[in-house]
Amino acid sequence: MRHRHDPDAPPKANPLEILGAWLRIWTPPRDVEIPPVPRRGAALVVAGVVIAIALVVLVIGPAVNSSKQEDADRRAKAEATTKKRRDATARRDQRARTGGVPELAPADTTTARHTLVADVEKAITTDANARFAAGTVGSRTKSTTCDPFLGGTPAEDDLSKLVGVYDCTALIREIKGEGGTGRLGYPFRAVLDFRAASWAFCKVNPIPSEQSLPDPRTIVPLPEACQSPS
Repeated sequence: MRHRHDPDAPPKANPLEILGAWLRIWTPPRDVEIPPVPRRGAALVVAGVVIAIALVVLVIGPAVNSSKQEDADRRAKAEATTKKRRDATARRDQRARTGGVPELAPADTTTARHTLVADVEKAITTDANARFAAGTVGSRTKSTTCDPFLGGTPAEDDLSKLVGVYDCTALIREIKGEGGTGRLGYPFRAVLDFRAASWAFCKVNPIPSEQSLPDPRTIVPLPEACQSPS
């Protein structure tokens, strides 16, 4: 014989609500009947949780950490390979070229010194266009202009200076704007020895864009022949 549902009996929770109440992640209303936690069932739940935690700690955790370390190692290896290739390119591009006008030695007049500066500017233009022909730069150079390194009085006009250091630009094109005219080109560094009427110049490779303030230890320096004596 079937028993009729007692309308006055308190409402019963469904299995999910019962589990939520047992785990204390759901608070049942006062009029909802929640059966007591069976001791054996609770022990099984606790054991299951402990086993799950142990699996995470002993198996899954180390596997995740190992995967992260492998990814980090791969990234470090790729970065090292990229840097090695970039450094090799910089050393090749920045190799010093030397020359001069020996018959001017010693270049102890402003006229002789201006002639020596013009000679290195012409040599840089020729070198830049040779690079264009070889495909190592993307544009042809029209001319080259050399300005004093770090500004100041040009060494060709200060006869007390025996060495002149210059920042040179192998011109691609001029950029005209409201503020004046700029120059777009390839940077070079030139060092002139006025006593021997000789010069050395090197192409200056730009710093990678992601290193606007690079660690000096990561930069390939110019050859000694193209460094300022000071």
